[in-house]
Amino acid sequence: MSNNPLPKIDYSHPPNILLVGNGINRAFGTGKWGDLLNEISCNSFDGKQEENIEKLALPLQAILLTGDNVDEGVELLAGELIKDKSNDPEQTAIISELLKLPFDAVLTTNYTYEIERSINPEFNCELKKSCRYRKNTIKSRGMDDRLGIYRYMSLQNGGESLNVWHIHGEIGRPSSVVLGHYYYGEMVACIRNYLPTLARRYNGQRQSGTYIPQSWIDYFMLGNIYIVGLGLDPAEMDLWWLINCKKHFAGRLGHGSIHWFEPNLHKDANFAKRVLAETNGIESHTEKVGKGSFKEYYRHIAGDIERCMHDDIV
Repeated sequence: MSNNPLPKIDYSHPPNILLVGNGINRAFGTGKWGDLLNEISCNSFDGKQEENIEKLALPLQAILLTGDNVDEGVELLAGELIKDKSNDPEQTAIISELLKLPFDAVLTTNYTYEIERSINPEFNCELKKSCRYRKNTIKSRGMDDRLGIYRYMSLQNGGESLNVWHIHGEIGRPSSVVLGHYYYGEMVACIRNYLPTLARRYNGQRQSGTYIPQSWIDYFMLGNIYIVGLGLDPAEMDLWWLINCKKHFAGRLGHGSIHWFEPNLHKDANFAKRVLAETNGIESHTEKVGKGSFKEYYRHIAGDIERCMHDDIV
């Protein structure tokens, strides 16, 4: 893969970034964490044991269920997930509506390619093979390369290029998947090592009026983030750490905001997470959604974000 420079970011206008989690997939009956973990489990437990295991953070559950053989489990999982090459038409319509909004980049914690297929139904990446959509900004080594912090998918969306970053890895490259606790720690280390470089480059290019990003981390730190379908589970320690960094670096790295669109944050079970988000400068947007109403919730989410974008500009 050759190096591919990303579009420049204007210092006076934070880029608009969409961060998509697993919520839309779950609304259509796919991508449930429990199902994924069961797919890679090499152990069996009774009901009470399963309930106890479910109290663990998800990355730790992965370690326990695979007998600390997460890599082998991910290989098996990727072999199954890569076979799915189609979206539910209604799911595609929801994602397509989101992508009509003026986003400069899309980040996703999902390993699968439903976003890419919503842009291009012919999209295809085979397991452990080169893919014409896959690009990188710079060549790197070690864990930076394995986790792909400089790697993205580039597609044409309505005549314009749109880049999709799988920030927790993609099934076409099983080694990039962040699942077990070990790789979450390695991701935090990669982010920690990258931030000083980002700060130096950002300040060094300021006089030119535009900044050339190199990683999804740039977009997260510098942009207005609109989060959809991501519950921000406490286990997502890399994202929570980066959210905290975004707040602390705000004076030196722009003034981008975070908007979190998540149903049912009013519930008592979500109190601590909601307040933690507010403490970290996240603006929450929520509404009551019943068990059978999540599809309807996501049908109008693009309109909610568009209004929020307009308010940010005003």
